[in-house]
Amino acid sequence: MATRFTSVWPYWGVDDQARPHPWIMVPQNRQNHVLLRDGSGLNVRARVGSVNITEVTATNPGPSNPFTYAAVNVARRERARLFCIGGTMPGPATLEAVDAHGRVQATLDCSVKRQKVVRAAFNFVRDNVGHTTSRSLADTNHWLDVINRIFLYQANVWVRNVDARWVQVNQNLGRVVRFVSRRLSRQHGISRAEHEWDDVIKHANASADWNVFLVWEYEQDITPNTDNANAGTLAGNTLCEDKARANPAETMAHELGHYLGMDHPTGGNTGNWLMSDASRTGNKIPKEHANIANP
Repeated sequence: MATRFTSVWPYWGVDDQARPHPWIMVPQNRQNHVLLRDGSGLNVRARVGSVNITEVTATNPGPSNPFTYAAVNVARRERARLFCIGGTMPGPATLEAVDAHGRVQATLDCSVKRQKVVRAAFNFVRDNVGHTTSRSLADTNHWLDVINRIFLYQANVWVRNVDARWVQVNQNLGRVVRFVSRRLSRQHGISRAEHEWDDVIKHANASADWNVFLVWEYEQDITPNTDNANAGTLAGNTLCEDKARANPAETMAHELGHYLGMDHPTGGNTGNWLMSDASRTGNKIPKEHANIANP
């Protein structure tokens, strides 16, 4: 196999589809980690950019950090070398693995990014006739753990909870909470009176950048009579239904991507990208999306 840089874990991901070289995000004033496979005897150096590179081994694990120790175990199991990349100044950087003759055997592009903080509010919705989300306020911390694990080491975006509360909507929202635009109401025959989106989001927490509303059932009018929408996002508001995929936090992470400007990918090998549809097989944030979410 050719010498190459690869991910330690998917959430600490190397985008091996990036061009001209594989790519990784490095947080400013923090670290990310990368494996070098088939790189015995090579020297790893920073050719350009403000990064520090340190090889991490069982005898030189660096600061006492459970994640670092776990990464050492991954490297040992994979028979690869483990490197810690520390970011200093924001901007691009390039790592090279070179042999004794100075020939480059592998290249890794990096982007050092400042941390971007998104203030989030989680709103648990009920109406005045007994429709209510089945989700619990106690779920919030788990959702945040998952969302931040996806975004922190791939885009250096951190979601901070500013509120988790019950929201009372004083009307009958019906069996399905809908978003119905004027144009599509004419095409599909769904009454504009069923457009409850605005009735829900008017309860948004004004101190939050991103408001998530948990509802029992949600549909968008592009397919008004088909149960195929797990959530929807417009501006700083997301409605997410109880029937969302098994881990609703991954659905919320997908919707956070929309809030940050990321769109669904088209074509190519993108089935494991976070922004692929609900049948996706992973939560990868590639270089092109990381640079949109956190320029």
